[in-house]
Amino acid sequence: MLGGCTRLPAERGFDFLGCHFERGMNWMDYKSLGKFKDTIRVKTKRTDGHRRQVIIEDVSRATEGWFECFEHGQAKTFRELDAWIRMRIRSVLRKRQCRRGRGRGSDHQRWPT
Repeated sequence: MLGGCTRLPAERGFDFLGCHFERGMNWMDYKSLGKFKDTIRVKTKRTDGHRRQVIIEDVSRATEGWFECFEHGQAKTFRELDAWIRMRIRSVLRKRQCRRGRGRGSDHQRWPT
């Protein structure tokens, strides 16, 4: 699960503006996280014909706004989302080379961060 988002019973903490607040900590609500991932999935379709730079700029605009909105969340969530987004972009690049699957292994050296 991303960011250690374990849900506890509804009596503990509260949800407000897409965040869950509890015991002095806050993290992204599942609904907000799912909506963000759906947005990125649309922008990183493997069959999209746009250039790599156009896709990266489009994803960057979405992530900058979302990360700024949730900047006080847990850092682990952001690291995991960053890795997930890079994997999505690498899978687009693999598709363009007529290869299957997600970007893993040697793809990290072929297309570094």
